[in-house]
Amino acid sequence: MNKDTNEFEKAEILVHELFKDKVDKGGNRYLVHLYNVSSKGINDLEKTAGLLHDVIEDIDFVDEEHLLKLGFSKEVVQIVSIITKRENESYNDYIDRLIKSNNLNVLHIKKADLEHNMDLERINNPTIKDRERNRVKYQPNYQKIMNKIEEMERDYIC
Repeated sequence: MNKDTNEFEKAEILVHELFKDKVDKGGNRYLVHLYNVSSKGINDLEKTAGLLHDVIEDIDFVDEEHLLKLGFSKEVVQIVSIITKRENESYNDYIDRLIKSNNLNVLHIKKADLEHNMDLERINNPTIKDRERNRVKYQPNYQKIMNKIEEMERDYIC
């Protein structure tokens, strides 16, 4: 990648290559999900990390070292690393780990990720299983993330 390319542009180049043939549960291009999450970032750091949020988890050969070698900042790589669900980590433990990170950028990205995951309109014919996943997995964890964001923002203001 060109040294003069900014981080967001590098992230775009990378995800277009890595996810060009991938689709989500609704059969949509996976890139739509990545851009949806990224678009909700409140700063360049969140937009870039939001675009990259699934690369370590979903692409076997990509890890933190790989991202650093590609020229991503330690800050972006740290956010992507934190937001990556680990192998053998339960979903609830994963969400608890994100909350304990006290990293508002991570929490904003996960909030955006969950909002898009909960949007059943992106699935042509949502099944009972899809609705149940929302009710049992996504909605309670979304609320936990929202509570932590509100707590951190309230503490920041005070």
